Amino acid sequence: MNKFIGAAVAISLAAMPCAAQAEEEMKPEKLVEFVSECAYVVHTVGVDEGGLRHGSEDWQSVLAQVSEKAGIDPLPFLQQAKAKYERSAKKMGADWTYKRMIARAQDCDQQL
Repeated sequence: MNKFIGAAVAISLAAMPCAAQAEEEMKPEKLVEFVSECAYVVHTVGVDEGGLRHGSEDWQSVLAQVSEKAGIDPLPFLQQAKAKYERSAKKMGADWTYKRMIARAQDCDQQL
């Protein structure tokens, strides 16, 4: 993975249409939360199943870089993402949740 990927995430988040939303998204906690969720769903779905260009290793690397620069431990955010999809599986069913995770992984893949 090259350094371009980390920069691409920051640039794509900064290029949002609403300035207030972009400012909110660029808060370190929100950025670590976003990258953590992407790392979780890409790891769970896998490159082959989701038809992704960037795998779990890429997202783990981006997460490590972002969390280190922000000085934030990513583990609570990874646990939060896992809990989110576990709750969804209980409420909506495992198949629906897995399809949602595939769609989310594809959205994350486009961000890189």
